[in-house]
Amino acid sequence: MARALKPIHHKARWGLGFKPCAWQRRKQLQKEQEKRIARASGRELEWKPITYPPLSKMFTSAGITYPGRDDPRSVMSWIERSLQDFSINVISKGNNVVEDVSAICHCPPGFTPNNWTAMDLLVISKSPSKCSGTIDANNLVTSPKIDFEKAICVGEFEAEEDAEDYVSSPDLLRMAEQEDKQILPYRESVETVNLGNEEKRQEVKVGTSMSEDTKNDLIALLHEYKDVFAWSYQDMPGLNEDIVVHRLSLKPEYKLIQQKLRRMRPEMLLKIKEEVKKQFDASFLQISRYPEWVANIVPVPKKDGKMRMCVDYRDLNRASPKDNFPLPHIDTLVDNTTKHSFFSFMDGFSAYNQIKMTPEDMEKTTFTTMWGTFCYKVMLFGLKNAGATYQRAMVTLFHDMMHKEIKVYVDDMITKSRGEREHVENLRKLFERLRKFQLKLNPAKCTFGATSGKLLGFIVSKKGIEFDPDKIKAIQELPPPRTQKEVRGFLGRLNYIARFIAQLTKQCDPIFRLLRKHNPGE
Repeated sequence: MARALKPIHHKARWGLGFKPCAWQRRKQLQKEQEKRIARASGRELEWKPITYPPLSKMFTSAGITYPGRDDPRSVMSWIERSLQDFSINVISKGNNVVEDVSAICHCPPGFTPNNWTAMDLLVISKSPSKCSGTIDANNLVTSPKIDFEKAICVGEFEAEEDAEDYVSSPDLLRMAEQEDKQILPYRESVETVNLGNEEKRQEVKVGTSMSEDTKNDLIALLHEYKDVFAWSYQDMPGLNEDIVVHRLSLKPEYKLIQQKLRRMRPEMLLKIKEEVKKQFDASFLQISRYPEWVANIVPVPKKDGKMRMCVDYRDLNRASPKDNFPLPHIDTLVDNTTKHSFFSFMDGFSAYNQIKMTPEDMEKTTFTTMWGTFCYKVMLFGLKNAGATYQRAMVTLFHDMMHKEIKVYVDDMITKSRGEREHVENLRKLFERLRKFQLKLNPAKCTFGATSGKLLGFIVSKKGIEFDPDKIKAIQELPPPRTQKEVRGFLGRLNYIARFIAQLTKQCDPIFRLLRKHNPGE
């Protein structure tokens, strides 16, 4: 070696590999300042003696694990019995046995050495993989409490900077609009029936076209099966995992994406906090610690002025392969309602949330908020294959009733019949199935015993099928298309009511010409 290596000089003498925190740095700076002041004044700086904690505090025992025992009390009694006759007879090092052991003596019963310290030892008992019997929900270990009321600092919302990220995707808006729709009677009066009491009203809607006796039987049936309705998130136990769970398969070629927290207006944050707290209290959410996928919340306004909390899963949906479980053909479903006189229109209460996520895929649904990161324990609205999973569950539960007493299109359910008494019996059969599998209905979106209603864009009644005037009005109010994409959208809306327009292809031929290549009119 030509010359000696010069070590790197460190001003901060913390020790190799030690990273001080902020308060330790402040304390060190304070000591150096006191040292300089003492040196300038010519006095000796007195330092407090350094105290070292005992090893039992620095190196805490992790306890002893007994995998074969389930009751900690039986473990402790076993330890006490094992230590009754325990004593040290000799100490050896290596192969050399120490002959003189006069310093080691047997402790008689009741003797306590004054130079020893006794401390409790943590005993860990592993629970069996499968639990038998009833589990008390009050003794379960749940997610730690989140303080949603803590003060947060909200910066000024910069519209120009965040406008692009703040806009909801068209697919999400379309799904939200479809989710908010409900099947309602068409030009028919209904009456409200209270299934609860005056203090806690639980109301459902019933048609008025039935005879008085049949209507009374229907109301009695609703009282008998009022447990099939959910009035809040807490009334939803969820479907059994043996029936269906939602899985999130991902394509391996897609990289993990963790979105950064977006800025939102304070008034919108308050609405988001309220909804997140409500879902967290209902055990729909749990805290996510080290997520690989992170999405943002997208608030979607409703027509009634409220806000729907959606999650921007665009990145996750791109990485998810499509579930090709078939949905019913709308025209076939609508045609099968003809020649029926009575209908009951039902909708699931927060339907997607009644299906649980598989545990290994929960972390993939993580979203970020100003109160932390959370992931869903239940399937939620906005995931790519949520509709297919829900339809699969409905086919599993009602496969022997579909195309007979009921019709199911994702979370929309229709019970149909040709007579009044038959309709009550069909509802009883459906309610019994709902009660068996604990699938809950949304009473605010249910109407029972109606003679007509809007179903998937059509009006169904005993007269047959009619087009929905609202659909015609929406087409008439469309602005003139200016691009080929807008032309295709216009033709798609026309195709929805094509069965009611004679010679539609011939009449739309000038419009089809706009979609040809090298079209000079584009």
